[in-house]
Order: sequence, then C-alpha cells, then structure tokens
Amino acid sequence: MSENKNVQKLLDQQAKIKEKLKIERDKEKQKRKEEYDLKCKIVGSALLQELKTNSPLEQQIKPILDKHVKSKKQRALLGLQ
Repeated sequence: MSENKNVQKLLDQQAKIKEKLKIERDKEKQKRKEEYDLKCKIVGSALLQELKTNSPLEQQIKPILDKHVKSKKQRALLGLQ
C-alpha cells in the first residue's frame, strides 16, 4: 500500500514538472514571437522612411510587396492596387 502511495506521489510530481515545462516552453515561444514582431516593426519602419526619399528603392520594393501581399486591405494600405 505504501508503495502505491509513493508511486502515485512520483506520478503527481512528474505531471507537475511536465506542466511547468510546458508553461516555460510557451513563455519562450511567446518571447521569440514578440522579438520577431519587434524586428519586423523596426525593419518596416526603416524601409518606410527610406521609401519616402528613395524612389529607386521604391521601384525595387514594390514588386516584392506586390508578389507577397495578397489581402485587399493590406494592399490598399501599402498602395498596391
């Protein structure tokens, strides 16, 4: 009987550890996503500033955007109609 209690206790501890690991993995995944989003915002901001003053760059970037942006709302926002 005592052995069953010990086994159950170990199984409970194992379940708690697995849950903690899952939470930590989820936190790390969210952190990487937030870092990626921030990088995208920084790069996008820099490109938008440069596009305002650099017409040849705009001519290079617009076909790339045209190829990858499919949403009508996003295309309108970027002036790709």
